Amino acid sequence: GVMELGESAETTAIREIKEETGLDVKVNHLIGVYTNYFAQYANGDRAQTIVFAFHCTILGGELSADRKETFDLAFFDPKEAPRLFSQDHRDLLEDGIAGRIGVFR
Repeated sequence: GVMELGESAETTAIREIKEETGLDVKVNHLIGVYTNYFAQYANGDRAQTIVFAFHCTILGGELSADRKETFDLAFFDPKEAPRLFSQDHRDLLEDGIAGRIGVFR
């Protein structure tokens, strides 16, 4: 998701998770900041992305895809991630599972 003006990274994470999954979460800690990934948009523009990965606890809500940015949601065994996710998602998931805090890549 994209940060709104004046919003903290933590608040952005909480809001984006709610909007895209229907879940209410509490941020426990920062896993890491990831800066070496790139996105390409439909118009051909490329951008370097900055990803803040947080370890969160689900407090409530109902799992529901927003159908705009999220088309399907599921919980799965982390061992399945290497074949499901892109490299940037695999990196942050690996760091989270390993219990790393404050990673910077």
